[in-house]
Amino acid sequence: DSSHAVIVLKHHTSEAKIHGAIDRLVKQSKDKGEWVDERIAKAHVDRADRVLVQQGRGVVIVGPAGIEAQAKQLKGPLSFPNPEGKEVVSVFLRTPYRAFKGLPFDMPESIRWVRMKLVPAGDGVVALLEAQDESPAAAQKHAAAFDSALNAVVTIKLSGLAARLLGRSEKRLVERVEFSAQGDRIVGKVSATGRQLAPLLEAISEYSKQLQEEAKKRAKERAEQKKKEEAEKAEKAKAAAEEAKAGKGKAGKGAQSNSDKGSNPAKDKAAESGDGAGDKPKKPGFKQNPAAAASGSSKAAPSAPPPQPSGEPKE
Repeated sequence: DSSHAVIVLKHHTSEAKIHGAIDRLVKQSKDKGEWVDERIAKAHVDRADRVLVQQGRGVVIVGPAGIEAQAKQLKGPLSFPNPEGKEVVSVFLRTPYRAFKGLPFDMPESIRWVRMKLVPAGDGVVALLEAQDESPAAAQKHAAAFDSALNAVVTIKLSGLAARLLGRSEKRLVERVEFSAQGDRIVGKVSATGRQLAPLLEAISEYSKQLQEEAKKRAKERAEQKKKEEAEKAEKAKAAAEEAKAGKGKAGKGAQSNSDKGSNPAKDKAAESGDGAGDKPKKPGFKQNPAAAASGSSKAAPSAPPPQPSGEPKE
């Protein structure tokens, strides 16, 4: 997965041709492609959104979306160091475990950087590798692991007719793989003959396709798992809300029932004794008619008027 990598490329093509090539990528990307300014463009390349920068004569920078502001701050041309020898390709990677995910062996996170050079050797090629590890002990351990893992990868087991025709039980995709430790660094050498290069490149191409398919499958599985987890989370939240609503309804009914059951003790006692203490207070000057009460009538008879005062009021 190179979607988060920043790649600086040295080329020997005219800037006009490079600009035209980038413009074609922009147009092919449709709504995901655009020119930010005269030298910075955005395009969708190799299943990811990229930023492409023409940084001076002979240099192109390819990086993830979001580096536009940093690219604008780059001033002046960038230059590559001159080759130290006859190498035709030179690659330098920091935190290589990020770039090598998906390989048949795990790249240790303790390795800080890896440098690889391809040098012609007769009709073949030699890959020279160097890596910085965290300690001599770690370098020795990881060098042995690389030697074993890569030799296993480049060796094809033969059986049956193929083994009889070739006169051997295995076929190697490369001539030799060697890894060793030198202090806290790992050094390696991979040699391939001219006859091995074509099938080797074909094998690498097929393996790259396999890695891409596996990466797509893993991405799809992760998306489905995330969708499933979100659905389960939403279902749990819905169930919790319904449970809380049901509990609130029960609590409200219980409170109403208790309110109905609650009473005024004095009123209840008066109702039980039938003395009317729980009824509304009577108007002053009136009292209940005993005869009406005896007959069960609810009408109240007025009492005799109060005696009128005689004579002048005393001071």
